[in-house]
Amino acid sequence: MPEIVVPGTGISFRPFIRYIKSEFSPYKPKIVSGELFVDNDFLYLTTRVLGSPEKTFASVKKENLMKVPDSNKIGDFDNLMLQAAIHIYRYTQPYILASYYYSLKKPDDAMEIVKEIVRDKNNANKVWAYNLWGVMLADQKKYDEAIKMFNIALDEDSESVLVYNNLGNVYSDEGDYNEAKKYYEKAIDLDPQYSPSYNNLGIVYSDEGHYNEAKESYEKAIDLDPQYTLAYNNLGNVYSNVDYDKRDGSKAKEYYEKALDLDPQYSYAYNNLGNVYSAEGDYSKAKELYNKAIELDSTYSNAYYSLGNVYSAEKDYSKAKDMYEKVIEVDPDGFGKQAREKIENLPN
Repeated sequence: MPEIVVPGTGISFRPFIRYIKSEFSPYKPKIVSGELFVDNDFLYLTTRVLGSPEKTFASVKKENLMKVPDSNKIGDFDNLMLQAAIHIYRYTQPYILASYYYSLKKPDDAMEIVKEIVRDKNNANKVWAYNLWGVMLADQKKYDEAIKMFNIALDEDSESVLVYNNLGNVYSDEGDYNEAKKYYEKAIDLDPQYSPSYNNLGIVYSDEGHYNEAKESYEKAIDLDPQYTLAYNNLGNVYSNVDYDKRDGSKAKEYYEKALDLDPQYSYAYNNLGNVYSAEGDYSKAKELYNKAIELDSTYSNAYYSLGNVYSAEKDYSKAKDMYEKVIEVDPDGFGKQAREKIENLPN
């Protein structure tokens, strides 16, 4: 591609094209076009998708565009491109846009797009839309409705590995482990390389107290995907479990630290690593890790609860109470119940 510089800006068009190509897969191709233009020192971007309404986005001041002088690294232009990408996704791959909105905790926006997809008889994204609808219902603990949506998705595609895996998740959340295992195993039968189902199967085995089977499932998930952060964390959970006859704090630390090497923002692994140090009596290190987990997720009730337990063990009952009260604030119906009991039993 030849070097194209946007008139009046000195900015190469190449980074924009590279961005669009990296964000869009070849699935459901359409003709996408648009223009960049400058008016009164502001940059505007118009995007068009064949057969759909165009949209113009503004505005970025020219002088704020570049993070690094004399380079193609884009600065404030990122937000302009994000708006354009959202517009293009709506008319090319709406399921991805719905998932994006849901990840941002905008369920109403996500549901609006999901319903648009399922109303369109010719939309190839319907199985994905019903799947996301099921996930949203499951997150609300509306399990019967979620199962219904997943089964509708399977009517659209009877070999959807993702849907079988998600059905397993629903039954696992309900505590019906036999059904959960059936669906995870179906997903694995369809795709023996699908690591999430091995990981989820490990969670079920662990919940059942079958730790050797859980360990094997997590190890299989890691074999298939050596970058699978969650599986490393879960394998650490097996080795740190007090009921496991091969409990090994050193191995637990190894796997939690591997998870953190892969994702330094993974708050659960900091909390779990903190639990290992706490069990060993190293409260200073445990507090450091719990506070890191809280720094990454200020609503992480488990970390507040664990921190409260450490302060209680150190006989710093005032700080312990503060942590338990924080648990009640962020998670009143979960760990909050246990935190109330802890507060009642604290020495005066």
